[in-house]
Amino acid sequence: MSSGALRLAGVPMGEETTVDTNEDREFVSHQGDISVFEDAARLEPYLERVRGLIAARDRTYDVWGWKDPISGLYLDRILGDLRNPHLVLVMRDPAAIAMREWVSLPQSHVSGTSQTFYFDHLARTQLLYSRAVQIVRDCNLPALILSYERCLRYPQDFASRIIAFSGSSGEDEATDEALMQRITTYVTPDAVTGRLTPPQRDATLSTARRKNLSFYGSIDDAYRACADLVNSANYADALTLSASILEAGVEGTRVAPQFVVPPLSFAVIEAGLCFIRAIALTNTGDQRRALREVFRFKATQEFLARNSVSDPLVENLIEHVAQLQARLETALFAEPAPIS
Repeated sequence: MSSGALRLAGVPMGEETTVDTNEDREFVSHQGDISVFEDAARLEPYLERVRGLIAARDRTYDVWGWKDPISGLYLDRILGDLRNPHLVLVMRDPAAIAMREWVSLPQSHVSGTSQTFYFDHLARTQLLYSRAVQIVRDCNLPALILSYERCLRYPQDFASRIIAFSGSSGEDEATDEALMQRITTYVTPDAVTGRLTPPQRDATLSTARRKNLSFYGSIDDAYRACADLVNSANYADALTLSASILEAGVEGTRVAPQFVVPPLSFAVIEAGLCFIRAIALTNTGDQRRALREVFRFKATQEFLARNSVSDPLVENLIEHVAQLQARLETALFAEPAPIS
């Protein structure tokens, strides 16, 4: 969320960023493995790589940044290599982080029971936050500390703080207002709507998918076709087409000009597609990803509610989504999970 907002504010946040989280792939080459920072033989080569990245970015940009959720494990070792460091620390509910990890990871990456998994990730999150807070407290550098949940509840306040902290405010009031609106619209849980598109995403929308989209005169036509596919139990094609619609809606006029709609209208379509994808994934046995789509639906629904949008398509799906969530959680969690 904050990384995407900073990018909107004009701060380069990396050329190779992850699609869902805006993390800088070059900095997160550790792949979230904390043990890298406990092993000198692995740590030093990583730090040397990071110092090389810093020097290269400094040569390219006057102002730039990166997002790495575990940077608190090494940031104090590289502060002296940074030209004029400003720190952004986003604090999120640790239980929500554990839930996201649970539904995001493939089954093969999850060991132990769901309760063990939660406690392990709660402990990990506490460690990371403790280290990050210590660095911010001790370094005496400009810092912006944000509550993830408060930012979602008060997106305009978040936008104004990001703009002020990044120095993006200009003399043109209309431009500032437009930037405020873009960031406010962007601020949705897990960047479900208004996502920023890293440069490498041009290649992810294949020629075959582009051809599929060319059959539809509007995003509504494509949505109805996607619903027909899932209703006829053609789940694989429903997943492919829904992914194409979502990517085209984000990519904009460069991919499918007929799919360009206002952000709130796109959010309504996206909510419906999340439900379609949840149904398709459930029926193909991928219950974890299905549950993740359920959470994305609920996040989009909250985004629409915050913007006073009540659409029959979304309202009619709410009860169905709640029933599907209960079914999925019953199937996934062998024992009662500590998070409801």
